[in-house]
Parts: sequence; structure tokens; C-alpha cells
Amino acid sequence: MSHIRHRYRERVDAARQHNLPETRGRAEQRRRTRQRLARAATELSQSGQTVTIEDTATRAGVSRATAYRYFPSVELLRLEAAMIDAFGSVDGPVAEVNELCARIADHADRLEAVVRRMAIWAWDVQASLRITMRHALDGNYVRPAYREPWIAAALAPALPELNPRCAEQLHRALYPLFGLEPLLSLTDLLHLDREQTLDTLAFTARALITTALRESKSPNGRSS
Repeated sequence: MSHIRHRYRERVDAARQHNLPETRGRAEQRRRTRQRLARAATELSQSGQTVTIEDTATRAGVSRATAYRYFPSVELLRLEAAMIDAFGSVDGPVAEVNELCARIADHADRLEAVVRRMAIWAWDVQASLRITMRHALDGNYVRPAYREPWIAAALAPALPELNPRCAEQLHRALYPLFGLEPLLSLTDLLHLDREQTLDTLAFTARALITTALRESKSPNGRSS
């Protein structure tokens, strides 16, 4: 158990370091580099070429060493390219989220729609997500934080109505609703089907933002 606790502390420390102002710029740079590699791999795949680390690095304009830091194996690179291809492009998810945010004015309706759409994507590519999670748990792969811009876009219109504490807590609480993690709980443990899973995640998102908005209006910042 000691090595598990040690590993957990390392991840907590890394997360805290990531949130420091001086490291946010580096985090954004890493995200852009990863996206360039993923976009290059997707373009190679869509053109009928074999995806390799070397060709992807060349197309993305980065060194092979850099490419291998993000994707230690060609299997992981191909998996990420396949997951992105499910949306048509690396920018597809953000484009769909932005479209939903522009179209839906109600904060709860908007967040529910975003969570539901991203859950559909996770459901469709969950086989690939399960493989990447296995590699991440083995310490061989750093999972991309794709959910971060989705959450930020969905919450942005509501921020003027949220106090800082509620906004931060809501942002954190939404993280477990995206990606593979909720599918593991709802399908593997509760044995819910696709529609039940989507409805549960949408219900949870609505409950979270409704509570955060109500607490923000309370004089003491808490629901009565």
C-alpha cells in the first residue's frame, strides 16, 4: 500500500504544480503540441497512410523524441487518432461544444447538452479509452485533459452568476462526468444501458449547476 500512497501523492503534487500561474503557460504549450501530433496522425490515417511515430512527428513539425514523450508507442498514437477521427477532426469536440453553448441560453440546459454530447462520444470510443486508461495506470501514458476546454466553454456564460467558490467547486465536480470514468461506474457496476447512462450523467450535470447557482445567490453561499 505504501507505493500506492506514494504514487497518489506524486499525482496530487503534479496537479497542484500544474495549477500554479507560472506553469499554466507550459501546460497550454504541451496541450497544443499534443494536439498537433494528434492532428497529424489523424491526417495520415484519413489519407490512407500508415501512422508511425516518425511520420507523425515530421508532419507535426516536432522531433521524434518529443513525439515519443507524448506517445510512447504507435498503438497509443493510433488510438488517439482514431478517437479524434470519430469527431472528424482534433477540433471537432470543441467546435461542437461551442455550437451548443452559442445556441442554448439556459445554463442548466446548456451544461446538460454538453455532458450528454461528450458522453455519446465516450460511449462510441470506449474500447479505445479503456486501452489508454490501462496504459495510464501502468505509468506509460499521460492522458490528455481534453475535458478542460469543454467544461470551461460550458460554464463561461454562467460565471457572472456564480461566486468564485461555487464556480471552482462546480468546475471540479464536473470533471468525473466526462471521459471513461463515469462509464466504468454506470455500466460496469450498475449495468446501465446507453440511454440510462446518458440520462444519469445529464441529470447529475443539471443538479450540480442548479445547486451552484442557488448557493451563489444565498447570503452565506450555502443552500438553505
